[in-house]
Amino acid sequence: MKRTLLCALAFYISLICSAQIDVSPIFGEYTGKIELDVSPLPKKVNYVISKGASEGTIKLVLKSYEVGGSPYGDITLDKVPVTQSASGFVFGKLEGVPCYTTVTRRGQKLDANLTLSLEGETNGVKGDELTVGLKISQGKDVHTKFVGKKVATSITTIQGGNKKADVYYHINGSRVVNPTKRGVYIINGKKVLKP
Repeated sequence: MKRTLLCALAFYISLICSAQIDVSPIFGEYTGKIELDVSPLPKKVNYVISKGASEGTIKLVLKSYEVGGSPYGDITLDKVPVTQSASGFVFGKLEGVPCYTTVTRRGQKLDANLTLSLEGETNGVKGDELTVGLKISQGKDVHTKFVGKKVATSITTIQGGNKKADVYYHINGSRVVNPTKRGVYIINGKKVLKP
């Protein structure tokens, strides 16, 4: 009886721990080249990954998508399932997700109903590299392949405007108000020999 309860407890604990995946390390903006099957030249675009609508999901946004000179705006995939593997984070399969956006053609804004599908086996984040294979359907299928790196955000350097005067100490640790010209002093934590 005790062994059965212990096994059941271990099973529930492992189930709870496996359900909690921290996907916050992959949040951010990724920049790279996108290849379209209708255009031979890759274009530089940005993807943004943010928190999804539910636990274990992300929101994947392709910024300023454009095909054939017609800008479609931002293409958004919400509720993308994410699992963690040994090599990084892997996106789950999505088929036929509706996406509503506005396309600008010849100066006119038109509503566009797109159908999005993640395709390929390597969709996900490995280290700081994002790989996404996306099929965009609106009458005709457009297959895209994106490979990009995470845009690094850094802390700006802090610049102080005030420079303090050097503080002199003897070797024994007592402060010196008016140091003589000769001697060994500690100035700002460093031993200095004044000849």
